[in-house]
Amino acid sequence: MVRRRWLPVLVLLAASLYVTGPTATDTWADTTTGPLKINWAFVGYSKGDTGGELVSIDKDIQLKSGDKFKFYFEMMQSGYLYLITCSSQGELYLLFPQNLGQYNVPPPAGSFYIPAGVNWFQLDDQKGQERFYLLVSKQRLLEFESLLKAYHSAQGAQKKAFKDGVVKEIKRLRWKHRKFKKSAERPVAIMGQTRGIKKAKLPDAAAVSKLATSIEASNFFSRTFTIDHQ
Repeated sequence: MVRRRWLPVLVLLAASLYVTGPTATDTWADTTTGPLKINWAFVGYSKGDTGGELVSIDKDIQLKSGDKFKFYFEMMQSGYLYLITCSSQGELYLLFPQNLGQYNVPPPAGSFYIPAGVNWFQLDDQKGQERFYLLVSKQRLLEFESLLKAYHSAQGAQKKAFKDGVVKEIKRLRWKHRKFKKSAERPVAIMGQTRGIKKAKLPDAAAVSKLATSIEASNFFSRTFTIDHQ
């Protein structure tokens, strides 16, 4: 089996990728009405000669070995969030939810980090590309989940076929929802000022939320990012 380039970190943090109750950094509430509203951030932490720097990742980016990255999401109402990564070896991994069975009960509104708490993903010495697929929907994506389950249980040549099926389903969902208008992404404001941070001595989970942008969509939202590991 192909090892992930940041699999050691992922294994250590697997138990903390999803929490069902409130913690110091993850909060939840019951809200089911209104449009799909999300505050979210994908942040990289690069430690250079002059200290660490937090970078908001809003498009494809180059990162180096030892650099870290982390996600923050604030769901303003109940919704289904899926975060998938595809390694440079073509392997798919479900980063969130940790188990699709968790969606047998509609998830509540709330905020959370991936990985949870103070933990970060970190790139090791193996170089290549990592692609991330983010999908958020007001309705559970059952066909998408079925393809993911089929991929993870498949062997040999079938695995690649199901992997291609997962990617095609993501494209189909985007095409299906293309006609639904959504507002442009914008920085989240606090007390009349835009959240933002340029420097940090250490990766600070709370600082990640300060780089969040706000999205409002009718039913569905999706983004794709690529980390070019140099």
